[in-house]
Amino acid sequence: MRGGMIAETCCNCECTDTKSYALNDLFLASLIHGDVNLVLRQMENTLRNHTSQFEKVLQAIVETRTTLESKIGAVVADVGLLRADQRVLADRVSEMQKDLGGLALQEKETITSLPRNTLIMEDGTYIAGFWGRVCLG
Repeated sequence: MRGGMIAETCCNCECTDTKSYALNDLFLASLIHGDVNLVLRQMENTLRNHTSQFEKVLQAIVETRTTLESKIGAVVADVGLLRADQRVLADRVSEMQKDLGGLALQEKETITSLPRNTLIMEDGTYIAGFWGRVCLG
């Protein structure tokens, strides 16, 4: 019986239109030959196999979703930490800018308050009343 052979292989594979036709052919052939129980058993087996495959796919989807939710949660937590770090760094930069502004003002006041002919050294010390030449090099 041609339909019966096709239907038996259908139980082990994924369904396609040709295989569903094969089941229909088998059903018609069994009606002609009077063996409806065989067709019903084969259809039940096919349904069980596909249900099992569907459950496996569904389980894989659930596991993937759980994994993705976990990874997304970790990324969100990392982003939160990065934003907190960014705020702390912005506060520190602001404080440093204020400090630098204050230092620049102090330096300007110091330089303008020094007497004429004052040599300011790299380390911040100065020599007042300096009339000599400086060799930079």
